[in-house]
Amino acid sequence: MEGKRAIVVEDGPTLTHRSKKIGAAYVAAKRAKATVADPGRCAVGSIKAVYEKFPHLAEVVPEMGIGRSR
Repeated sequence: MEGKRAIVVEDGPTLTHRSKKIGAAYVAAKRAKATVADPGRCAVGSIKAVYEKFPHLAEVVPEMGIGRSR
């Protein structure tokens, strides 16, 4: 992955309920020398609402499961 850009998807509850900023996927991407993209600045819809609710998230996409759209 060296020199590649990566979008890192992490376990949602680890990031939201435990207030962690990163998880294992982020660590793995960095160890593989990937450049981690900042997906939060391009977020829309329900995932944008997640970033607004949990402002400590930056370079990761929290997996939030499945649910109904409103």
